[in-house]
Amino acid sequence: MAAHDPATRTRPAEPLPDRIHTEPIDGPKDHLNGALMPSAQKACQHLMPKIKPMTAAQQRKLTARALKFVACMRAHGLPTFPDSVVNSRGIEMHLPARIAPNSAVFRTAQQTCQKLLPGGPP
Repeated sequence: MAAHDPATRTRPAEPLPDRIHTEPIDGPKDHLNGALMPSAQKACQHLMPKIKPMTAAQQRKLTARALKFVACMRAHGLPTFPDSVVNSRGIEMHLPARIAPNSAVFRTAQQTCQKLLPGGPP
């Protein structure tokens, strides 16, 4: 999708095990809240892998792991870290602008907590 906006310095999101979905975030350069992101997603939709929806049991298991990850992030300096959303496609995590993904606090918390979501964010 970055090809649709050469000004962004992002890497494409790769499919991860256990259907954990992450969006590359580089502050305002990603236009995640602007009109560019939806148009880029639509243009690149055909490149996404086709996967079968998760069962209710798989969603419950993934929800338990996501809750542990969120609790860990909150315990390690990000008390307002948002809840994740689990659905039949996997986990979606949306960071609000008030959380700086390049901050030392975020990176330390992520490094500490990523083990709770194998295959999750780097």
